Amino acid sequence: MRFLKERFKNQPRSFYILWGVISLLVLYVLFLFLYLKVIGVYGVAIIKEAVATSEGNDLTYEFIYAGEAYTGVFAGTNRYKIGDKYFVSFSKSNPDYNLLQYNSPVPDCLKDSIGSYWTTLPKCPDPH
Repeated sequence: MRFLKERFKNQPRSFYILWGVISLLVLYVLFLFLYLKVIGVYGVAIIKEAVATSEGNDLTYEFIYAGEAYTGVFAGTNRYKIGDKYFVSFSKSNPDYNLLQYNSPVPDCLKDSIGSYWTTLPKCPDPH
């Protein structure tokens, strides 16, 4: 603890402001994640735009709920292509609260399910 006190003792005020803003953003994302985990549903999102940056890709995705299109933005380090489909979790009461499930690509059997939603991540039926 003493090390931290000495380390941060001579920092300018802007350092503490930046630290506070970053902390609030992290708390917001954690809250959103937990909120959607509890009350959210899953839908199919399609990657509409991918812009390469020095940190990875800024992705714009779109999904449809109740006949209306919603968009979201995600920053990822993997290679994504325009047209790729991934699951998105969102709030039915406010679909602007949404998170792309970047580790959950939509399987082929559900590629045409845009506009559908589920309470859990759907899986393809077992062919056997």
